[in-house]
Amino acid sequence: MEYANWFVVVMGVGIVFFGLIVLIIAVTIMGKILGNKGAAKGLAGAGAAGAGAASTIPGAGARHGIPSAAGGIGDLVNDMGLVAAISAAIADDMGTDVSAVRIHSIRKVA
Repeated sequence: MEYANWFVVVMGVGIVFFGLIVLIIAVTIMGKILGNKGAAKGLAGAGAAGAGAASTIPGAGARHGIPSAAGGIGDLVNDMGLVAAISAAIADDMGTDVSAVRIHSIRKVA
């Protein structure tokens, strides 16, 4: 028996989306079973590891409980992911390693 091309495409896409939905349900159930125990441990470890970098960026760690030299300057620098992305972009542009980049402050322009 030979299947039409459209049938193969529809079945393939349908199976992929069905698998993704099952995966989402499984992750949601596991999250409810385990609670936030793993997330609390992960934030504590990240706070200890990132305290040195965050102390040079005013307000960078305010939301995560990381001490900062100056007070917070808004939600722009409160995200450690934003700082990491900016550091990576600068390091890539300079052609150097991220550990060689030190950001002293981030200010919102207009």
